[in-house]
Amino acid sequence: MGGFFAKLWLMKAVVTLVCVAFGTLVGATVGQAQQSMSKVIVPSIAFDQADLPSVLDFLGMKAREAKAKPSNIILYAPDLHAGKPEAMPTVTLQLSHVPLSQAVRYAAKVAGMQIHVDGKTVWVAKPQAMQELKQRQAAYRSPAVMRSAAYQGMRHRSLDALDLSGSSFVDAVDSLRALDRAKGGNGNFVLIGSDTYDPARMQLHFSGYGLNLAELSQYLAEISGFTIRTIGDVVIYRAPDAAPIPDIAPIPTLSRMKIATAAIDEATMPEMIEFIQYHSRSAPAAVNVVDLTGTQGAITLDLQQVSLDTVLRLSCAQTGTTYRSDGVAVQIVARPLGR
Repeated sequence: MGGFFAKLWLMKAVVTLVCVAFGTLVGATVGQAQQSMSKVIVPSIAFDQADLPSVLDFLGMKAREAKAKPSNIILYAPDLHAGKPEAMPTVTLQLSHVPLSQAVRYAAKVAGMQIHVDGKTVWVAKPQAMQELKQRQAAYRSPAVMRSAAYQGMRHRSLDALDLSGSSFVDAVDSLRALDRAKGGNGNFVLIGSDTYDPARMQLHFSGYGLNLAELSQYLAEISGFTIRTIGDVVIYRAPDAAPIPDIAPIPTLSRMKIATAAIDEATMPEMIEFIQYHSRSAPAAVNVVDLTGTQGAITLDLQQVSLDTVLRLSCAQTGTTYRSDGVAVQIVARPLGR
């Protein structure tokens, strides 16, 4: 992974997150946050056909040099995630003795972008993409997700700085997992990709400051287009065109059995069945699991303090299957269409 604090400044990256001061750029909100950004005066700005990520990098550096109250500017370009070519906007701009808040505002406007201020974050996107982003945020920040065990814990775990420049989405989630575990969490995150949305090929240009881990997790999903689902303290990122995670009644015996770790790398379903049966050998009655699908999908998990029922459920989610019980055995079966 190259270390999640490594700096790989890739200007053609899919997403640019740049830390700058926390402020209001469109006059929608007035308060201390705006004053912090407005007090940072940039003596001179001269950009000549500079790409927008480079401009935001520069403005973020000015904010940090002035020790302004930190927040994040996110350049949101969803077409690039889907592999569609998109020219990176450029900025030609000359300003003198301008507040940082105005400099960011003008840079965005010159590049044909809109600005949306949301808590600690300033989002920058094309008009159509901005509408998509707002709809996505409304869905991803639902009360069910925000009140989940996973997010309640992460809200209390913060970080000063994180640099994931040039990292893939897989590397970003690995970094989030390591940070969560270093701060006392279980770091339970699962990726379910697809041929169109391959998290290993998705590149991020990500520098975040002053975020808690719940916010960082949300940003990763909102930027990548992956949906968020939680099961207990497990956060699942699912590609928009991947099969949905089925709602299945838990298997009581497996739900009561927790294991300290489940570190699985590209296992087959038969191997996962062997894993579950091995760890359930102390159950009062035998746990029989039968695969009726012959699925060839690979299963990758890195979980801590998780029930065997959750392990089985996530294994099915990654292979597009589901399960049912007839009282004698848990049967892995094909998932009905549309579910």
